[in-house]
Parts: sequence; C-alpha cells; structure tokens
Amino acid sequence: MNPFEGSVAFSLDELDRVARSLWQGIENTPFIILLKGEPGAGKTTLVRRICMDVLQVQEHVSSPTFGIVNEYFSPQLDREVYHLDLYRLGSLEDFWEIGGAEYLQAGCCFVEWGEPLMASLNRPHYLVHLEYLSPSRRKISVGSMKIAKS
Repeated sequence: MNPFEGSVAFSLDELDRVARSLWQGIENTPFIILLKGEPGAGKTTLVRRICMDVLQVQEHVSSPTFGIVNEYFSPQLDREVYHLDLYRLGSLEDFWEIGGAEYLQAGCCFVEWGEPLMASLNRPHYLVHLEYLSPSRRKISVGSMKIAKS
C-alpha cells in the first residue's frame, strides 16, 4: 500500500501494516502529522501503533484528550515524540498559549483534530484522514503538504 496515492480501506486486523506503511511514507524527521476523523475513527489507535510498533516507544500510548499533550521517548528516533489533541481547546489561540509553537518546533508531533493548524504551519506536514466505515473497517487518506522556501 502506498499511503500517498488516494484512499485505502482496511480492516482493524491490518492496522499494524497500515501504520508501518504510513511511516514508510514520512519523509521528514522531525515530522508533523495532523490527524482528522470523527470520534472513534481510530486516530489514537493509529498513533499508538506507530509509536509502539515503529518508533519503539515503551510508555503507554493513550489519548491526550484530557491532558492535551502526551510526551513519549522514541528509542528509534532518539528523541521525544509529542501526541497532542486539540479537540477540547476553544481556539487556536489556546493552543499557542499552552506552548503549541514550542511543541511543533521541538520535534516529532502527532496532532489529533489538528486540521485548524494547517494555515499556521511553516514546515512540511502530513494530513491523515481516518473514516469509520464499520465496527471493523476504516478508510485512510494521506496528504503531504510541502511549504515553499522563501
């Protein structure tokens, strides 16, 4: 599966393969991956699979909905990985006030409900859209956004 060509439907049994395939398409480290999708579509589950299976994170990877930011160490990257969730924030201003710029500049970020950040990002990033098809099937679409250098 090439995640950068269109959309792909998959069963939850294939999630490990999807996570690895998605990671193979990431060109930049550090990276920013914005995730969108309705509640229950699998955003946190996908991040968990990438962190644990690919990035070798040893900590428990969970939803950052209530804490806004979870921080993990990746032995594979030898750096911190940030998992953010903007769902509960009232505005983008709230994100900047909690130090959002520092997280984005510092390194490797997965941002759930991060689509509003797209216009503010000044470096390449990826938008991953997960769709709930059925209790055991999802669809993933991935786009790469390049930023022109000035």
